[in-house]
Amino acid sequence: MLLGHIGMAQTAFLDSITDPGYIAWEYELDEVIIGTDDDDTYNASLRFYKSNALCSNDEIMEKLVGVWAMKRGNYAFEPVMRGLSSGQINVTIDEMRILGACTDRMDPVTSYVEPNNLDKLHIRQGASGFISGSTVGGSFDMQINKPVFGNPKQWITSAGSRYSIADRGFSGLFNTGYSGNRSALRLAGSYRKAANYRAGGGEIVEHSSYNKTNLSASGSLLSGKKGLLNVSWIGDFAWDVGYPALPMDVGSAKANIIGLTYDAWNISPSFDQLTVKVYYNRVEHVMDDANRKVLVHMDMPGNTSTLGAFVKSAYRIGERAAGQIKIDAYRSLAHAEMTMYIAESPPMYMLTWPDVKRNVIGIQNHFAYKLDDKTDLMAGVRIESNRVGMKSDLGERQVSVFQFGDPNAGEVLLNASLGTERSIGKRLMAGLKAGYGQRMPTESEQYGFFLFNAYDGYDYVGRPDLESERSVQLEGNMDFGTEVFKFSLTGFYYYFDRYIMGVIDPELSPMTIGANGVKVYQNLDYASLAGIESRISAHWRNLTARNTTKFTSGRTVDKTPLPLIPPLKSNLEVSYQTKNHWAFNAGVEAATRQDRINESFGETPTPAYSIANLMVDKSWVLNEVKLKVSLRVLNLFDTYYHEHLDWGGIPRIGRNTEMSVFVSF
Repeated sequence: MLLGHIGMAQTAFLDSITDPGYIAWEYELDEVIIGTDDDDTYNASLRFYKSNALCSNDEIMEKLVGVWAMKRGNYAFEPVMRGLSSGQINVTIDEMRILGACTDRMDPVTSYVEPNNLDKLHIRQGASGFISGSTVGGSFDMQINKPVFGNPKQWITSAGSRYSIADRGFSGLFNTGYSGNRSALRLAGSYRKAANYRAGGGEIVEHSSYNKTNLSASGSLLSGKKGLLNVSWIGDFAWDVGYPALPMDVGSAKANIIGLTYDAWNISPSFDQLTVKVYYNRVEHVMDDANRKVLVHMDMPGNTSTLGAFVKSAYRIGERAAGQIKIDAYRSLAHAEMTMYIAESPPMYMLTWPDVKRNVIGIQNHFAYKLDDKTDLMAGVRIESNRVGMKSDLGERQVSVFQFGDPNAGEVLLNASLGTERSIGKRLMAGLKAGYGQRMPTESEQYGFFLFNAYDGYDYVGRPDLESERSVQLEGNMDFGTEVFKFSLTGFYYYFDRYIMGVIDPELSPMTIGANGVKVYQNLDYASLAGIESRISAHWRNLTARNTTKFTSGRTVDKTPLPLIPPLKSNLEVSYQTKNHWAFNAGVEAATRQDRINESFGETPTPAYSIANLMVDKSWVLNEVKLKVSLRVLNLFDTYYHEHLDWGGIPRIGRNTEMSVFVSF
C-alpha cells in the first residue's frame, strides 16, 4: 500500500484488492491517499520527470515503460503503446472521449494537456484497459489537477519560464489557486514557442517551428457533507505549427473541452462513491501548405465534436470483494474536407471525412476478490454498442464509386479480462492476466477518402464494410521490492484476428500528384505482437537511480514485420540531491538498430543511437517564497539521430542547453 499526505482534496483511489483496471474516485478527509504499487508505476515516473516543471508532455511520455512517442515534427508527439496507436488505444482526459480533427493525426489528445495541469496518468495496457471504451491496446487517461480545499493559505500561485538554445524556444507558465472550506478554484496557463530547431551536427530542420497557448480553469463546490460539484474547462490554441515530416503544416488548431462532474461518497455501506459526469468538446484544425513549394495548393480544414456522459460507482461485497460498475455513452461527429486549386481549372472539392457520426453506449464492471492473504483474483467485462455512419449525401456518392460490400453500421463489442496476483514471500509478487478485446475501425479506416500518407507515399481509402478488430492477449508479471531496490518484469503476447491495415489496390489511381498508388484498408486474417518490459529503481540515502527497458516485436499473417514497431530501448537516470537543495541528474537514452521493417510501408532500417543528458538545479526557500533555477544540457555530445517511429527519418534535436526558473508563493 502507498500512503501520501494531501490537503482536503479529491484523490485517485485503488483498493489493494482491486484489478489494476479498476479506478474509482473517493474524497479523503483524513489527508491520506491509498493506492497500489501498480497504480504508482507510471506516476512515480511522472513525478520524477515533472521535477522540472517546464518539461513537455512529449518528454514525459517517451520515458514511460511500455509507451513510445511517434514524431512528425517538434510538436505534439503521438502516444504509442506496445506498438499500437491511433484507434487501437483510447487516449482520454479525465475519462472524456475526444476525437482529433486532423486526418494526418497532427493533433493527438495528449497535446491538449500541459504538464503544469497534469496530475496523474492512468495507463492500462492491453484489452483490459477499457476504462473509457472498448480497445485492443489499452488506455492512456490523463487526470487533470483539481482545486484543493482547506489549505492554510487561501491563495497559492506559481510561475516559471524556460529558454532553450537549439530551437530558440521559450516557455512560460502560471498556476494560481484559491482554497476555501466550501469552495475552491484553480486557474492555469502556459505559452510555448520555438523556431526551426538544430539537429545534431548543426543541420537546421525546416518547418519545425510552432506557437501554442494552453489555458485551463476548474472550480469545485462542496455540496453538503457527501457531495462535490466540479466544472472544468481546457482551451488549447496552436498556430503556425510546422511538420517537417509531412507535406503540409498547421495554420491553426483549437480545442475547447468542458466537463461537469458531481461526486457523492459514503452513499451506503456497500457503495463507497458515485460519480456522474457530462462533457462536451470541439476540436478545429486547419492544415496549411502556404509556406511550402507545392505543385497544387490545398486547403484541408477539419472539425470534430463529442458530447458524452458517464455514471460510475464503486461497491463492496463483504470484506473480500470490491468492484466498480460504469455506464457511459457518447456521440461524435467528424468532418474534414479538401479543396485542390489546380492552375487554369476549377477547384476540386471532396470530403475526406464525410460527416462521420458515431453513437456509443457501454456498460462495464471490474471486480476483484481476495482469495486469501496472498492471492487476489480479478475479472472485468465490457459490452458496448458502437454504431457509425455518414450524414453526407456527397460522402455517400464518393464512397459508392468503389462498390464495396454492405456498410458496417456498427457492432456489439466485447472486452473481457481475467487475472490473478499472488505474493510469494514478503518481497516478491507474481501475476498472470488474460484478455479479449474488440475495437471498431476509426473514421479514417472506415470512411477516409484519398488520405495521403507521407510515410509510404500512398493515398489511403477507407472501407465502410470493415469489421471490428479482435485480439486475444496473455500477460505475466513479476515484482520484487525492498526499501532500497525495486524490480519489475512483464512479458506479453497479443494475437489479432481481423487486424486492420492498408493493402495496395493496383486498380485504383491516386488523387495526390506523385503518390506511389492507393491502399485500401482491409481486415487481415492474422497479426501478432510480443514483447518484454522491465523497471528497476534503487534509492540509497540521497542517490536515486532508475531504469526502464522496453521491447516489442510484431508480424502479419505472412510473417512480414508490422510497420512502426520500435526496437529495444532503454532509459537510465541517476540523480543526487544534497541537504542544501542542490540536485544533479545524469541520464542515458539508447536504442538498438531496427532491421525488422515493413518495406511496403516505406520503412528503412534505423541505426542504433545513444545520447546523454545532464541537469543541475538549485532550490531556495525565502520566507513563503520558493525559488528553483535549473540548467539542462540535452544530447550532450550533439549526436545526429532519429528514432524508428519518427516519420520520414526526421532527425531529432541536437545539443540543446535549457535554462529555467520557477517560483511559487
